[in-house]
Amino acid sequence: MGRIIGDNPPDLPERKYGALGLHINGQLYTNSAAQFWSNLLDEIHEDFDSCNSVELIAMGSSTLTRAQLHPANSLQDELKALAGMDITQVLKDAVSELELIGPPGPIRIRILNNGRELIAKNLSTDCVDAEIFPFLATWLLEWGQVPDFYWNNASVESQLKADDWGRGFVYTIDMRLATEHVSEGLLSRTLQITFERTKAH
Repeated sequence: MGRIIGDNPPDLPERKYGALGLHINGQLYTNSAAQFWSNLLDEIHEDFDSCNSVELIAMGSSTLTRAQLHPANSLQDELKALAGMDITQVLKDAVSELELIGPPGPIRIRILNNGRELIAKNLSTDCVDAEIFPFLATWLLEWGQVPDFYWNNASVESQLKADDWGRGFVYTIDMRLATEHVSEGLLSRTLQITFERTKAH
């Protein structure tokens, strides 16, 4: 994957980030969530060596469900639901909704060292946005073996270990996902991750 946080710093050589696959709880995962999270933690580990935690903040309206673990299946279901409908009207409705609510918002990232902010910025929506965020967050909860009926609680915590056998890295992650109802239908989610990336023994 390319960089998520920003351009490669001029004083650092060009690097490739992210695992081709992560072994978690005895299974290999090669999906986009595994690549995204390993990519993000690689960048932070290598560009901010004093960082030990990160916070991601996203606004959205969708609840977290197991269906978000497999977005291709959800897309197939939506396509089936559209079969037989007037495509012109569907497009008009989609344009009207976009004009009403606007495009997906950005994700705010805060990179921290023992609670002290090192950097805060919005991630580029070309890479990830608030609409995609639930699909990525649900995988962390799934890997952390959190039952799905807890996913939308005001606060949920978990831990996980992910092994990148290809590069010999081990990611140890402690996470807390806080969900706050801002207004009717609008949710604010704050994902706090404390992590280490070490070499496998």
